[in-house]
Amino acid sequence: MNLDDQDLLEEETEDFVDVSDQGYNTPARFFHWGMAILIFGLLAAGLYMVSMAPGPEKFQLYGLHKSFGLLVLWLVGIRFVWRHVSGVPEPLSTHQGWEKILARGAHIFLYVAMAGLPLSGWLMSSAGEYPVSFFGLPMPALMAKNEFWFGAMKETHEILGFVLIGVIALHGAGAFKHHFLDRDSTLDRMLPNAKRWAIPVLGVMAVIFLVYGALILGEEEGEDSLSETTQITETSDYPTKELAPHEWQIIPAQSRLTITASMSGTPFEGEFKDFDGTIFFNPQDMSLSRVSIVINIASLGTGSQERDQNIGNTEWFDVENFPSAIFESVEFAQGEGNKYVAIGNLTIKGVTLPMTLPFTLEMTQNKKGNAIAKMSGTASINRLDYGVGQGQWENTETIADAVTIGVSVTAVGAP
Repeated sequence: MNLDDQDLLEEETEDFVDVSDQGYNTPARFFHWGMAILIFGLLAAGLYMVSMAPGPEKFQLYGLHKSFGLLVLWLVGIRFVWRHVSGVPEPLSTHQGWEKILARGAHIFLYVAMAGLPLSGWLMSSAGEYPVSFFGLPMPALMAKNEFWFGAMKETHEILGFVLIGVIALHGAGAFKHHFLDRDSTLDRMLPNAKRWAIPVLGVMAVIFLVYGALILGEEEGEDSLSETTQITETSDYPTKELAPHEWQIIPAQSRLTITASMSGTPFEGEFKDFDGTIFFNPQDMSLSRVSIVINIASLGTGSQERDQNIGNTEWFDVENFPSAIFESVEFAQGEGNKYVAIGNLTIKGVTLPMTLPFTLEMTQNKKGNAIAKMSGTASINRLDYGVGQGQWENTETIADAVTIGVSVTAVGAP
């Protein structure tokens, strides 16, 4: 071996030691690049989802998005543990102080975002009563339905996503700066050994990422936000008109009309904020009792603006042609104690079908001697019987056919 060959071997050996001994180990590289691919894919899916028209395919994509997001959450936990068990290479001696501080801050935020994004998404879905599963395995809700926290977690999810885009861009720019300008081994330490193909691939990924970022920043908001509902402030339990014998006036602020349906196996509740009607009820002579309730379909709110916007379209309630649902009693029957049954007909979208509503009734008086009646009951119907959810929504795998109606009404009668 001549002197030139020996010098070349020494240089190659020095390069090898710099990359291998001071580089990241194979599991660390796997976590880094595997999670990078997952995060790029989640950004792409998120951009595509918000531009999709509502439909079962969109909800299926949301489900995959959540599954892969949870996969990132599990991986970031394992990666964090591995990082502390195996350690990380020391910064190169050529790194400037400001570069070390900036890199440290970027790494801290990357971990916060990788954990915070899926957690905020999970909390958002829980607060909005949306299903969360991990590739088909149902995950528990992290909180009960709550419109405030739904909006707060949605905002957190979006802000973390936008900031993550900027931090990843900064992180990538720093890596390329070290590789092409400083010509040190910073980037080499995280690359696979076969580096010839790695640099072009990273370049392509960087271009794709910039395109995604530009599209996301230019995309109008299409995700769910809190539904706007009309708040009823009337709290009086006195009649606002002269009542006939055995006539009852509904107190809106103390009454609720809800529906409970199921999306991908997860129940969600909606509430009609606007309903009224005429009630004549005499427990001593139920043959003269009658009820007619008119429900404003457009007043239905589920805590999700995207869900609520679809309620009125022709595939669902077709509010333009059928703005109201109506329940009219045919007869009443009394059970044991304070238990009763209302037998009548429910009309939705021009379809009238029999409905039986078992309910309990409690009678009291207010300070002026007016009778106060509090009733509550539930009934079950099948939405497809009324033509609610047509076309692509007839498939009950996404939205179940069975719907539970919950009624809780407080009414005031004459003294």
